[in-house]
Amino acid sequence: MKKVKLLPFITIILLFISGCGESIYDGAADKSTSAAVTDQLDFDLIKGNCQSVINHYDNQVSSNIILNDDDLYKYVSALLSCSGFNIVNGIDSILIDGGSDIYKTAGALMGITVIDMNKSASLQSSYDKAIKVCFDRRTELEKNNLKLTETNTTLCGLAGMMGSIVNVTAMMLNTSGGGANTLELSQTGFENFAQNEMDGTLAAQGLASYLKEKNDFIMYLDNGLILGEDGAAAVGTLMGQNDFSSVLKDLSTKLRDSSGAITETSLLEYLKTSLGLQIP
Repeated sequence: MKKVKLLPFITIILLFISGCGESIYDGAADKSTSAAVTDQLDFDLIKGNCQSVINHYDNQVSSNIILNDDDLYKYVSALLSCSGFNIVNGIDSILIDGGSDIYKTAGALMGITVIDMNKSASLQSSYDKAIKVCFDRRTELEKNNLKLTETNTTLCGLAGMMGSIVNVTAMMLNTSGGGANTLELSQTGFENFAQNEMDGTLAAQGLASYLKEKNDFIMYLDNGLILGEDGAAAVGTLMGQNDFSSVLKDLSTKLRDSSGAITETSLLEYLKTSLGLQIP
């Protein structure tokens, strides 16, 4: 594997290594200048003060500002960092089995092996933010026939992939009908949960209620899968694991209907056909 191919990964890793030192604007009389704010954001990101970076960009995003490439990179990096992103474990997982178990790979990247409703809700909030800003930037660039930078494609792709898995876990945990409150992040874990911890009748009823309650669920799942497929192709090429993109594409296909849309019916079909949930 050529080291140059891993530069985007190395850059991402460096963002999550706590640094030391002082901002060049420490002690300055005016810390509100654009240069000072930018420097402080960089400094916070390097030191691992991800929440301050998130707070800064939350205000911009809430004002419907579409972030540029550099700000997008900082914001998504901070969101991932505060969510327990573990790029080393994720790379190891992909290199070991080519990422063939997409649920396990996502768990490795998030630094967890099981997920409960509280963790699912917390991660869902962070990843939905990342998916929104990435997809908004992607859409804005497409108006001028442009694309996300290679690094942002990779970063947003990882966020989209993990966000998609988190959204599916949230759907399953919230529609289980009173089954187990933890879900193992693996293909076997998903199948066992669907077959042993979910009630088909209650799940079918609960899904409708859940989709009504979280009315943007399908949008985030759809956009996350699109970003994830973009990123999976880039990740697979960088790591010499070209089959990785087909793994996420396969999951995307299972979650969509024949027209390519994600609907309540297609999600029930995924639970039934792909995971083995017995739905009367």
